Amino acid sequence: MINLRKTAAAISVAAIAITGLSSAPALAEDGAKNMRMISVIDVNPAMAEQWGEAWTEVRNIAMDKGYPHELHVASTRNRRWLITPIENFAGADAVFASRGEVFEKGGKKFEKALAKLQGAELTARTFFSRYDPELSYSPEGAAGGTSLEIDTFSYRIGKGAEMKSLLEDYKKLVESKGIPYGYQVYWNGIGTEG
Repeated sequence: MINLRKTAAAISVAAIAITGLSSAPALAEDGAKNMRMISVIDVNPAMAEQWGEAWTEVRNIAMDKGYPHELHVASTRNRRWLITPIENFAGADAVFASRGEVFEKGGKKFEKALAKLQGAELTARTFFSRYDPELSYSPEGAAGGTSLEIDTFSYRIGKGAEMKSLLEDYKKLVESKGIPYGYQVYWNGIGTEG
């Protein structure tokens, strides 16, 4: 929604598992927007409620100021995922420009909400990932209902072929078992983290 922290930290691979693809079309691959800008935020457990309230305020102000970009939010325990579909890296420039406009138009009210939001955060990082249709799994007639699980995996430089082989084997196993839930795999090749 807003550029919480302009971090460019990246991990080597992000596998985003999305179950119930047939009922979660907003995150399903649409062909044009084959990349994701993903922000991962670790929230102070004692301040999770503050973060939620501040996020609602930040989001409402941004929508009121005409923020035009699609954004999906997921959470697990004290981690928040902000996922923005983009067509390519140039799309990130448009997202950042729109976030800058919201910051300018939102005034003191927005600044206060943003400070409250950031005050509840422990860490934040952003990276980019590209959709891999060959490693993704979309069974016909996927079960209904929307649920989302996000898993990220990091591996050492030079081990990309090994990771790809593991994901290929996993897909074969899932297919052989007739698992009714699909998932999408996104790769990130920009640097490493840690």
